[in-house]
Amino acid sequence: MPPQPQSTLAEAVRAFAKIGVLSFGGPAAQIALMHRTLVEESGWLSERQYLNALNFCMLLPGPEAMQLATYAGWRLHGVVGGLLAGLLFVIPGALVILGLAMIYVYFGNLPLIEGLFLGIKAAVLIIVIEALLKVAKRALTARHYWLVAAGAFIGIFFTGSLLTEVIFSLDGIGLLGFEAALTRDYPVMFGTLFLFTL
Repeated sequence: MPPQPQSTLAEAVRAFAKIGVLSFGGPAAQIALMHRTLVEESGWLSERQYLNALNFCMLLPGPEAMQLATYAGWRLHGVVGGLLAGLLFVIPGALVILGLAMIYVYFGNLPLIEGLFLGIKAAVLIIVIEALLKVAKRALTARHYWLVAAGAFIGIFFTGSLLTEVIFSLDGIGLLGFEAALTRDYPVMFGTLFLFTL
């Protein structure tokens, strides 16, 4: 495996500033944008490093996308890199949202502005869907991963289960359904998820 390219602090600052300005669409779009910038375009993080960090950040309380940016900055340039990445992830996006909010407050009733915000909503929806599909293709590499993800979605969306209940049910799959996953007995594993979410 070839060595990963190293970034200078200035290159990392530019990359995280770009992520901060362009990160519309919530965590899914932000995570996909970071993946494209840090893994695909620059190669500063490997696919495995990125997905491992993403999984860990999802378990932590708080916004996982910001935690992932801070981790990536720390991984690249230590404490200074982590602080800069975290700040650049939040501040530019907050300023863009502030500007959009001010435009909406002062000019929101104008038909042109209403059309503009309707277009932004549609664009953000497309960004989120595309981001979810890209992250899913990279993270869900086996059929039983897709089934677990579908079960988690159903548990949250249709049964109103809490995220903590879904996490504990996935732990149950890890404990009770691991052998079923290995033997490709998907109905048993899928049933285990629902057993724990009820």
